[in-house]
Amino acid sequence: MRKGLISIILACMMMMPIVMHAQTNAVANIITTERQCNSYTWPVNGKTYDSTDVYFHRSTDTLYVLDLTIVKASNTTATVDGGCSYSFGRHNITTSGTYTDTLTSSLGCDSIVTLTVNITNVNRIETTDSACQEYSWREQTLTESNTYKDSIVDDNGCKSVYTLHLTVKQPRQAEKYDTVSVCNTYYLEFISGSVAVITETIDTSTQVLSNRAAFRNYYHPRTATRCFDSTYYVHINVRKKVYKDSIVNACDSYVFNDGKKDHTYRFSKEDEITVDTAANGCDSIVKLNITIAKTPQVIIKGDINIRPNSDAKLVATANQNVSWTWHNGIRDSTITLTGLTENTDVWVRADNEETKCSSTQYVTILCNKLGVDDAEADINIYPNPATELVNVVSTDGVKRISLYNINGQRVLTQQGNSERQSLGLQTLSNGTYTMMIELGSGKTVTRTVIISK
Repeated sequence: MRKGLISIILACMMMMPIVMHAQTNAVANIITTERQCNSYTWPVNGKTYDSTDVYFHRSTDTLYVLDLTIVKASNTTATVDGGCSYSFGRHNITTSGTYTDTLTSSLGCDSIVTLTVNITNVNRIETTDSACQEYSWREQTLTESNTYKDSIVDDNGCKSVYTLHLTVKQPRQAEKYDTVSVCNTYYLEFISGSVAVITETIDTSTQVLSNRAAFRNYYHPRTATRCFDSTYYVHINVRKKVYKDSIVNACDSYVFNDGKKDHTYRFSKEDEITVDTAANGCDSIVKLNITIAKTPQVIIKGDINIRPNSDAKLVATANQNVSWTWHNGIRDSTITLTGLTENTDVWVRADNEETKCSSTQYVTILCNKLGVDDAEADINIYPNPATELVNVVSTDGVKRISLYNINGQRVLTQQGNSERQSLGLQTLSNGTYTMMIELGSGKTVTRTVIISK
């Protein structure tokens, strides 16, 4: 605010000589800012100023401006009771009297403090407190509510007077038990630091526990507000977690859902999972005893490709001790089908009686009608060997393509109704496959395709 005022005054003063004396030189301005204690003598004009203000002095073509702030020294007086001694600034006062000290104020100027000190040679210490049953004070054990005094005189003749205003409450008998209710385990901690592990419901009045008084203090501290004696007992109600046993036998893997998420097991394991809160408020836990067995791996070998009106003998093998059941009820690892005239789907189930795991394998016996259909069919298959795809072209139109592996298992099927179809082979492994092609004319043609990537 003051700088803005100075700028306005300077502007006005500079305009005046321009109007009155058009030929004079421009006025130069020199501004000085000072902050001083009590007073300041301005070297420009030799004058002394003792108040905050803006002062001006003009000499020839120069205008001098003084922006002055005066900070007055402060004086403080006080009276204190010093007891036996009193610290004042750099002094330790032991005699009654009036003392003066000059300090530096927050503004950087002197601050004069005048202090009247009354040295009585008596220090007074007063305390108010409460206790349960007894209270230790100055090497005394106090058991009654009262005001107590004590005093001592040190080697320098200084007397210290101690006053205690004490309220003592007497311990009282409890007429009923406290009850603590927990799930499964309770850790009873004593003031002494020892811990008792409680796993069954008990009453402390009948249970043998060490440090009974400390046990009382743990629940009801002996303060003025809660003062109980050592016969205050606690009933500890231990509620048990609820367990449910679950024995599981599974093949390959087992999934257990606890109501929130799935737990997947691929190996035999014992586990505990919290599934809910039981009626007693504790956890409801399922104890899983999981046995994971592997399903049998089954392979069918034998007469997969035959001529019409021929017999097909198939033999099933597995990597486990299993019993067999074929699609037609035969319970043997070997089966013979007689007089087949067309493609025949066959399956066999392998049952492991011990693990209760089973596996079913499917196979198609291809009845190749070599002769007129195959010989006269106008069909082209390329490339062969193939890598990623094989093309099938026929002027009769291609309605259906089926691809079988050497075990007679159908691995690909594709429907269509055009003269040219492309069959993707990306998912298949290298090897020799049998392709059965149904044409639009009703003919069925069998071809061999080799996949070589």
